[in-house]
Amino acid sequence: MTNEKMRAEFEGNQARASLSFARVPDEQRYPSSRTQWAFDIWQAATLKANQWRPIANALEGEHCVCCWLDKYDGDMRHNFDWLEDGVWQNYFNEHEHLLIAGAASGRSEDAPYTHFMPLPLPPTGTGGNHG
Repeated sequence: MTNEKMRAEFEGNQARASLSFARVPDEQRYPSSRTQWAFDIWQAATLKANQWRPIANALEGEHCVCCWLDKYDGDMRHNFDWLEDGVWQNYFNEHEHLLIAGAASGRSEDAPYTHFMPLPLPPTGTGGNHG
C-alpha cells in the first residue's frame, strides 16, 4: 500500500470516527517504515481524542465523562452521562430524584457541565481470567 493510499484510508477512517482534528504526521519522515508512520498516525489521533472537549460539541447518544467546576467550592466535579433529545439523562434522573425527595432546593434543572470526554469502546472477548 502506498503512502498516499494509507493517508487516504486514514483520513477516511478519521472522518468516520469524528477525529478530523487529529494531526497526521508527515509520511516523508518515515520513508522506509510505513509501520512506524501508521503507528504515529494512530497515536496522534488517540492522544487528541482523549482530551476534554467543550460540552457544546457532545453528540447525542454518546456516553461520556462530563466535568464542571462546582460553583460553591470551585472543585472539579465529574459525572458519567449521555445526551438524549437534548437532555443529559443521568443529571436529569438525579435531579428528578432530588425533587421527589424534596432536596433539589437551589439545584438547576440544566446540567452544569462545561466539558466532556467520550468513553472508549468496550473491550471485546472474554478479557482473560475474569470468570
